Amino acid sequence: MYEVLATAQHGVCAMCAKPCSTGWRLAVDHAHQTGCARALPHPRGQVIAASLVLD
Repeated sequence: MYEVLATAQHGVCAMCAKPCSTGWRLAVDHAHQTGCARALPHPRGQVIAASLVLD
């Protein structure tokens, strides 16, 4: 699933459209109730997304 999302997002963060500056892999944002992956934000973006989206 990671590779499918990364290809669809052209390897950049789903929130800011920039590559991860730390060199880490993008995080997998997912719905906690279903476990379905939604997007790949950079690790800091995942924390921001979690505060904005409630499952």
